[in-house]
Amino acid sequence: MDALWFTAAGLTVEVRSALPEVTRALRALFRPALLPKGPALRHYTVEADGTTCVDGKFLTKARDPSRCVLRIEGDVLEALGQASRDKLILHTGGVVFEGTLFLFVGEPTAGKSTMTRAALLRGATYLTDDTLILDEQLCRGVARSVHFDPFPLKELGALPSYYADCDLESYRFRGEEDEVFVTPLWTGAFETLHEYRAENGRVVLASLERGEEEKVTELSVLERAATLLGASLEVGVDRWALVPPGPSYRVTWNREPERALTLLVDAVERQGAP
Repeated sequence: MDALWFTAAGLTVEVRSALPEVTRALRALFRPALLPKGPALRHYTVEADGTTCVDGKFLTKARDPSRCVLRIEGDVLEALGQASRDKLILHTGGVVFEGTLFLFVGEPTAGKSTMTRAALLRGATYLTDDTLILDEQLCRGVARSVHFDPFPLKELGALPSYYADCDLESYRFRGEEDEVFVTPLWTGAFETLHEYRAENGRVVLASLERGEEEKVTELSVLERAATLLGASLEVGVDRWALVPPGPSYRVTWNREPERALTLLVDAVERQGAP
């Protein structure tokens, strides 16, 4: 069996698979989080017939290897949720840029992955483009490859420019009606942090939305609270105590995410240190 190891927000995972398509897709998906061989907290095995087990217990059986990948990915995220009930789980992109933690939140297609990619191209250090777990000042990211929303394979012709250097082969799966979907993965060349301690309490919250032009406006205290609430995947925890204070903005962008990011960084610099 082929094997790989990766870390997801502090959870070390081992996967052994008799299906090479499964390990190939998982290596591409979790490339920034891959680890050398070592002890793991969660173990998955995939047999040649698609039978998938976790820690020796049956998880799923799928003839299509892509369904095994989806199930393993989902189970890892479920396990993280179970292990982090006293922590704050945010659906967010997260990078560290010039000593400041930037959180990119928003509705689906708002641009979390796009803005994360723009920040990495500018020299930021990567935490996640999807899920961040905060425990007071300690932040752990699910460091999957920067991934964009899946789309049907038949639509492969009309792609945004930022898909140009994405892997369009490794992470494909079949939908319920047997249609093949592609998830663009951008691995790039960037530094990855598996955890980050925001010791200076400097956290910038950026609420993303699509609009007619690139602009940045400051959020009120109530807007910041509503943004945090909307991005939180966990209830019953004190969001306000777990997220250090910092400037908060609404970032609107249309065709130039890099320009929107520049406007955001300029706004943060004008506001100065807390």
